Amino acid sequence: MLGEVLTATVTPFDADGNVDYDRYRELCGFLVDNGSDGVVVNGTTGEASTLSEEERVGLIRAALEAIGDRATVIAGTGTNSTAHSIDLTEQAHEAGAPEVTALHTVTIYPTPVHLAGLERMTRLAGLLEVPVGYSDHTVGRHVALAAVARGAQALEKHLTFDKADDRSLDNAVERAQRGIIT
Repeated sequence: MLGEVLTATVTPFDADGNVDYDRYRELCGFLVDNGSDGVVVNGTTGEASTLSEEERVGLIRAALEAIGDRATVIAGTGTNSTAHSIDLTEQAHEAGAPEVTALHTVTIYPTPVHLAGLERMTRLAGLLEVPVGYSDHTVGRHVALAAVARGAQALEKHLTFDKADDRSLDNAVERAQRGIIT
């Protein structure tokens, strides 16, 4: 089992704009020491699409060094390229990641349902010998449920607000946070 609470991590940078691996190790250790069952490395929260392959693999290694087998490390290897996702998955295995999950991501906020890319997630699941997850940036929960129905073994759900739809769950959450409950 992957765990119940897996925290998507940010990527810390130093004053020169380089990935700060020491701070990242501290962050991963802190999260696990304070209740997270594991960490998600290289998800959209960590701006993985802006990192080099070397930086992405370096973050996976840093997370593994920080928490070892005390918790789950999900190494996000999803990209906008199937071939690149496969290559990153192989590199994550070589780095020692026991739980590699190709977290398929579409980085448009909010993602229109017709661009959600569930077919690509299903294709990756057939090509890779690791669990495949989905990072859902659509409004509502329909695409997230469809991703699980299509075999997603991990799900990263972003609350994406649709200001035009007062009935949307995401919008209701935002109103509740601001104390505007209707």
